[in-house]
Amino acid sequence: MFHNHRRPHEFLFSLFTLGFGLWVALPTTSMATIAYEQIIRQASELQWGALFMLAGFGHGVSVLVNGSRWWTPITRAVASLILAGSYGTIAIGFWTSVPTSTAVYTFSTLTGGSVLAFVAAAYDSGVVWAKWRGTHA
Repeated sequence: MFHNHRRPHEFLFSLFTLGFGLWVALPTTSMATIAYEQIIRQASELQWGALFMLAGFGHGVSVLVNGSRWWTPITRAVASLILAGSYGTIAIGFWTSVPTSTAVYTFSTLTGGSVLAFVAAAYDSGVVWAKWRGTHA
């Protein structure tokens, strides 16, 4: 199933993100608690949902074709960086309003996962860059 068999967790993470984005974008109020107040001031639920859906989809596609196209590590890095910022924003929003909420831990963990995915993608981008420089020097 995977072009790069070393990245199944990263692919599953992208699926989770895509699903989270779909859930948030549903035409219901999923971010209704007081803890989401600061987060909703920054963007609507639909906007948050679209952001997570696009980043999750782009990240997943990049992981699936990883290694067969030069741009995949770069797209993985960009998507992971967007997710780290987005999940981090939500974690901070919860921490400032309800610091004992389990959402602080959950979204902080998702932020950490995004950072780890970014580090892996940045490393892979460096490998691609080094190969490109070696053939175009």
